[in-house]
Amino acid sequence: MSPSEFLTRLVGLLVAVAGGVLAWGGFLVPVAGARGVDLLARGAVADIVVAGGFAGIAFVAAGVAVLIDRGRALAVSVGGVVLVAAVVLLVVGTDSTTSVLGVGVVALGLLFAGASPGGRSTA
Repeated sequence: MSPSEFLTRLVGLLVAVAGGVLAWGGFLVPVAGARGVDLLARGAVADIVVAGGFAGIAFVAAGVAVLIDRGRALAVSVGGVVLVAAVVLLVVGTDSTTSVLGVGVVALGLLFAGASPGGRSTA
C-alpha cells in the first residue's frame, strides 16, 4: 500500500467516524428540548439538526466506501452535495455557523479522498 492510498483510507475512516458522531448528534441528542428523531416524527424535516443527521448517515456510507476502496463515486457525490449545501447555508446564514463549517471541511475531505488517484485497477 502506497502512502497516498494509506492517507486516503485514513481520511475515509475519519469521515466515517465523524459521520457516526454527526448522525448520533443529529438524531439522538436533545436539542431545543427534543431529539432529532422526535423532530423528524413531528415532520420538521427542514430542521438543521435532522439534516445533519442525514448528512452523518451519508458520511458513514461514503467513508466506509473509501475505506474499503469500493464505490468512490459515492464519496465524491456525497462530498460534493454536502459541500454545496454547507456553502448555501453559510451564504443564507444560520445560527450554527461553526457546525456548518465543520461539516463543510469533512465534506471537502471526503470529496478529495473519493477523487484521489490510485485504488483498484480495472486492468
